[in-house]
Amino acid sequence: MASNDDVLTGIELEQLMDRLEADFEENGFEAEADLLAQLRARPLHADSMDSIDRLHTLWMNAGDPAAARTVIDTDGTALLQAAQLGEQADIRMLLTLQRLHIAEYLEEEDAVRGELSQMRTIVEENPDLDASQYEQLQILDRLEDGSLDIALETAALRHALDLAMEGHAAFRALDEADYQCRRALAFKQHGRDDEAHVAALAAMAALQAALPDQEVGADDWLRLGDALIEIIPEQLDVFRQKLAAMTVGWTLKQRRKIETRLARISQRAVPHGSSRAACDAGTPS
Repeated sequence: MASNDDVLTGIELEQLMDRLEADFEENGFEAEADLLAQLRARPLHADSMDSIDRLHTLWMNAGDPAAARTVIDTDGTALLQAAQLGEQADIRMLLTLQRLHIAEYLEEEDAVRGELSQMRTIVEENPDLDASQYEQLQILDRLEDGSLDIALETAALRHALDLAMEGHAAFRALDEADYQCRRALAFKQHGRDDEAHVAALAAMAALQAALPDQEVGADDWLRLGDALIEIIPEQLDVFRQKLAAMTVGWTLKQRRKIETRLARISQRAVPHGSSRAACDAGTPS
């Protein structure tokens, strides 16, 4: 068993990682074997969130996901236990995100679903968590195009993040519409048309039920229509009526822009193939 004196940590570990990262960036996967050998040369201990992120990434680049997970599980747990109470939720979230990246890379669907569910639990149980830093993660975009179970779990995580966003109270109707829209598109992509239809109607209902204190505008209805019209083509007149009512008093130029966008949506109301429009109904207008 290695003594503490043998363990490379702190600034010395940072300097080693600087060199290894530079070498790997220059030589790419041709240097994978050398990178692996250097990482295994002596025990390493990452003592900060940044170091854990860098070290586990180096292990992944060296082709050893098991070692990468050990960094997260061992060094991450030690960091979490030493952290102040107010810091623990963010550390848990970041460690789970790292596990999610590994599970995605290894195509471990059960693990991916588990990590997404764990992230959602952390968000729901920690109202002081800064949810905004996780809302635009690229990995969530990729996972929404995965299997149905993963896409639905990803949508649920995004919804939890929206609900946890500070100062987002005026966008609750949009948040619900966005959640149901993402579910509808996931069901549609996987041939579950009946469930897609139900979810799409729920997205529309969220905007229709918006109270006066909610920020819902014409752009939000247009985005929802663009995303869902092929799932609920029979609702085209509802979109038309809503937009007509919302644009009363607008200038002719402003109305023409709306009418042009609505015309494009109308053309897609008659099924003629499938497409997946972006679902951004939860974005404030």
